[in-house]
Amino acid sequence: MRKKLSMEYLRGAVRTEETENGLELQRLSPAIMKQFAWDEHLEIRMRCPSGVRIVFRTDSPFVRLPFRYGRVARPFYEFDVFRDGMKTEFSRADDVLEIVLDGALHTIEILPPHLVECCFGELELADGAVFEPVEKPAKKLIFLGDSIMQGMTVSRPSFAYADRMARHLNADYSNISIAGMTAFAVQGELAMEYEWDRMFFCFGVNDFNTERPLSKYLSEMRGILNAVKGKPVVLISPIHMTGRPNEKNGVSFQSFRDGLEKLAAEFPNVKFVDGTKLLPFDDRYFADGLHPNDCGEELLFNNLKELI
Repeated sequence: MRKKLSMEYLRGAVRTEETENGLELQRLSPAIMKQFAWDEHLEIRMRCPSGVRIVFRTDSPFVRLPFRYGRVARPFYEFDVFRDGMKTEFSRADDVLEIVLDGALHTIEILPPHLVECCFGELELADGAVFEPVEKPAKKLIFLGDSIMQGMTVSRPSFAYADRMARHLNADYSNISIAGMTAFAVQGELAMEYEWDRMFFCFGVNDFNTERPLSKYLSEMRGILNAVKGKPVVLISPIHMTGRPNEKNGVSFQSFRDGLEKLAAEFPNVKFVDGTKLLPFDDRYFADGLHPNDCGEELLFNNLKELI
């Protein structure tokens, strides 16, 4: 039998979109898309299903899911699949993902590639098999930031520290981060359109690298914190950059971190985390001197979970 992917089987998505290539699972609201899809590069990153999961319960002895890749933010094409909370094997052939099961009742969670546009066909299961939604965790997290929080540049969706953190906290989550983005106060208002109990929040790398004035950066960050109206926030200052200048026109990157720490102290709902404590200044942990690699992302997560 065939089943269409409807919202009751999706997590981290706010809507689906029918296209000529199949069904896209969109994590960003129309308001966010309208606000920030300034060019094709940003649009591609925004349409990548970072943090989206397909979750259901079935006793089918197999699950097949047709897919097609679209445009690429980063060339990482891996899926991840969990069975009853543990990673499990699957195969991909002829644009179909297949999971072979034992016919017992299992909870299946499919994570699409997080840095590539993806379209999907209908799920195929054995005739008469159970196919039902799974209750979501009570806790809800939201991740708001730039490319590092979106998951660049790790090779698998489950390696992203947002996904790791949500699993560690047994929480549902949405990742509304956009690679290349700087801080804008309106992002706080747009985040409030989502359901969440706790926000993980980080901007600053792109603000500094585009030589945005420190005062403007802090003003926009203040606007975001004001907009969330006292809800719990983990505010992470920018991590190290090993491959870029850490001073421009007499302004140090550290001054962005210091200013952010002072700002955080004004908000009792904000837990400040020094991003430089999450990863050392060491090229071994970076893919390109800016984005953590797989090893760096794991270390970042392990350090972050101890600091929150």
